[in-house]
Amino acid sequence: MLHDMLPLLNNLKLIKSDHWLATCPAHNDTNPSLAITELPDGRVLLNCWSGCTAKEVVNALRLTLRVLYPQPDNPSQSQAMSVWERHRLRKKLRFEELVIAIYEAQVKKSIPFSNSDLLRVCTAFLNVNELQKKLVGVTA
Repeated sequence: MLHDMLPLLNNLKLIKSDHWLATCPAHNDTNPSLAITELPDGRVLLNCWSGCTAKEVVNALRLTLRVLYPQPDNPSQSQAMSVWERHRLRKKLRFEELVIAIYEAQVKKSIPFSNSDLLRVCTAFLNVNELQKKLVGVTA
């Protein structure tokens, strides 16, 4: 899934909602040439403007092409939750995971954080935990 792939990319920039640009891991890229788009149905599109295939990109990240497609719901998931509610929660979960991924990338590069940034990351970790519980039907 997209949240597995984004933390592995370098020079990741959010262009607009569900659209990112990064340096391509499949070739010696100096200027970001990999476009990443998440479609409303959860599929992920990859386009390397230098010509690398999606398979080459995901292989360079040590992932499989399965990461580009939404995975089936957990069978134990509560059927009472509407499809739209699950979609909304998943989208919020992906955003919180992106906040964490950006934090982890900055930690790797030894970039300092303000107290408000650290507080936001802590909140993201808590939100991820709660959202995951809701999505698998666990009540706290």
